[in-house]
Amino acid sequence: MKINNLNIAIFTVILTVTGCSSAPDLAPLLSMPIAPNATKDSISSELTLSNTYDIKDNVVQSGAHKIKMGSSVVINVPDKIFVKSSKNEIEGEFRTSEFFNYAEQEIERELIRHGFIVLSRSKFEAKLRDLRDETSCKDKWWRCPSSKVDPEVQTILNELETSFKEGKISATEFAKQTKEFKSRMQTSSTGRSRQEGDRELTDISEVIRAAQSGSVQSDYILQINNFDTNKITNAEVNLLESSEISAYLLDNPSIKQQFLKRQYLKCQTEGAELNAKLIHVTSGAIVWIGKHEVNELNSGVTNLKLQIGEHTFVNNINEVQTFVSAQNQHSQRINRYGRQVQVPAWKYSKELIGPDVISGRCNEHGSQHRMDKNTRTKLARSVSKELIREIVVSE
Repeated sequence: MKINNLNIAIFTVILTVTGCSSAPDLAPLLSMPIAPNATKDSISSELTLSNTYDIKDNVVQSGAHKIKMGSSVVINVPDKIFVKSSKNEIEGEFRTSEFFNYAEQEIERELIRHGFIVLSRSKFEAKLRDLRDETSCKDKWWRCPSSKVDPEVQTILNELETSFKEGKISATEFAKQTKEFKSRMQTSSTGRSRQEGDRELTDISEVIRAAQSGSVQSDYILQINNFDTNKITNAEVNLLESSEISAYLLDNPSIKQQFLKRQYLKCQTEGAELNAKLIHVTSGAIVWIGKHEVNELNSGVTNLKLQIGEHTFVNNINEVQTFVSAQNQHSQRINRYGRQVQVPAWKYSKELIGPDVISGRCNEHGSQHRMDKNTRTKLARSVSKELIREIVVSE
């Protein structure tokens, strides 16, 4: 009986101890905080590009020769500048004589503004035809292939020539009578067939010859050496020249270092180039030489508008998630029971947006767009005006 009583007592103690034990206290589960949404902020800025091409470095005028106000000038354009246009040749239309007429008007306007008297090239074309007639036909002008002499009159002139050859009339009389007939007739040039609109003034030696003789003379010839309206140029823009962009970076210094890596915007753009010289007819002296080029950006033909901004976002979401997951483990809940635990604060990063071109054309890898004729014309006018303005005229 004693042994049984002892067993009963031990069992009673075990039951008593077991019944008094309880589960450990656990801290509540942590909830994952909601990350703030990313934000974006931006501004736009319209850029006015300055021309880095210094026209003063490419223009020279003779100090020993003064170009007087009221001097006459005729424009000469060599055939090599032009190409034949075709339906399949888009760029060709910008190098035709028809297209050049638009730009030539700007050259003429600037010459007139400078005090020049601009002479019509058609007057010199007619004079050049007469000079060619004299060279080609000499005394037998009525036999020129393009002569408009009436057949009956031509018969009389042939008989007159026969009389001279037979000694019936003197050389003086023959020359006098043929000259009288010529003064009453109108002849056209010989030497080649000609169509309406053909350009005669192409060879500079012939132009000078035409400008020196006859009743219509010119003091100067403006020789156009090159006129390219299909020129691909490189433009580099310092974006810090924009007051709006500079001010934005001051307000958002965290993106400045990123921006400095993109500070310069490089574009391949379309432009125009004009190369010309002014020749004094009497002396043959070249008294002025100029070359200039513009592109669609620095000429104001095409405006360039850019956007720049910053993207603000949380960068430590994984860190917060890892912390919350660890603190929700059973052992950590026991350890932090009765204690306050601080979830890591959100950390933010800022990224640069742009700069992006939102208006205008800027292709870093080459110009892929096709310039329209209106834009081409504006470029041609712009380069013409800016170059001709550099001719200094004295009172």
